[in-house]
Amino acid sequence: MSSNSPMQKQSATSICSSWMMSSPQEPPASPVPKPSASQEMSASASSPSASPSHNSKTGCFSEIKINCDLFCISLDLHYLCTQINVEVMEIKNQFAKKLMDIQAIKLQPNDPFTWASGWKSPIYTDNRKTLSFPQLRSFVKLELCHAIQKHFPEAEAVAGVATGAIAQGALVADQLGLPYSYVRPKPKDHGMGNQVEGEIKKVPRW
Repeated sequence: MSSNSPMQKQSATSICSSWMMSSPQEPPASPVPKPSASQEMSASASSPSASPSHNSKTGCFSEIKINCDLFCISLDLHYLCTQINVEVMEIKNQFAKKLMDIQAIKLQPNDPFTWASGWKSPIYTDNRKTLSFPQLRSFVKLELCHAIQKHFPEAEAVAGVATGAIAQGALVADQLGLPYSYVRPKPKDHGMGNQVEGEIKKVPRW
């Protein structure tokens, strides 16, 4: 359960508003006799004019209100980010469980795997194995589509990286109805010598 529930959020916002409204106020000043014209001229000549932001009652209250508003905005953003993180973690946990169900996660602490980067790791995830299981294949495809629509709504094409992402990229492009291509690590040494396979036409932006 998230630590920033709507009730806690509302409570924090109420505290913020109460703090703003209960800020100390200066007591009303006692009546002061109106100075003479000569006294006014002398005072204006000897001291600079007061600025509303210099310890004035209005300036103090405005500053408190601004700080309170910023605090509440920060609280809202933190709550939103927390909710997003919770959703992402739920998807990650679901995916990890599904990978474990098909035994796609391998552990070899005594004989580490060698990754494409050359790093040695005691764990390896065979993501290609997801293609053999229709329900999991669809899960991966749809979650990738949701991520693209949410974070890259203006995407005009999909490209997969050879070889692991070729199939999933094609599935995602088909689901979204977008052009597709895939990219090799380096150009071929035969045929057309392409590094990018497929044709992606530039779409004019308005």
